[in-house]
Amino acid sequence: MGDFQDGVAAEAQANGGVVTQFSGDGAMVVFGLLDEKGLPVEGALRFVAALADKERGWPGSGIRVGAHLGPVVAGVMGGSSHRQVTVAGDAVNVANRLQGEAKARGVVLALSDALLSATQEPETWVTRFGLASEGPCLLRGRSVALEIWTAKSFPV
Repeated sequence: MGDFQDGVAAEAQANGGVVTQFSGDGAMVVFGLLDEKGLPVEGALRFVAALADKERGWPGSGIRVGAHLGPVVAGVMGGSSHRQVTVAGDAVNVANRLQGEAKARGVVLALSDALLSATQEPETWVTRFGLASEGPCLLRGRSVALEIWTAKSFPV
């Protein structure tokens, strides 16, 4: 578990992300908290690509990634002896639902079209990850369908 957490934290930091939470074998990584110049979508996707590379060194990890783009509310929670950054909002909920959708579909990656469309070259990421459009998908707890993209496996 330590190798996984160390690897996720290192790659998050290298690509402009912040780990806000480890929970069991999962991690919440947020991009853009420390970047006031814009949305670091490319950094988030580079992070996913780095996880794909690391995943080969974590046999049986069963990594599933859900990623979405949107505003979050961030804050520091805790008392004088323990503090942590936490995030909340619709974008957090959607990313979590996309991770669940990846698991339900038996794929490793589920991205929202909002995230993919915000990249400078969406076609590059579609090719790199082997993404397939799943069309509109109604995620649990939402009343409006969301366009999603999935990948059956990480690129080799």
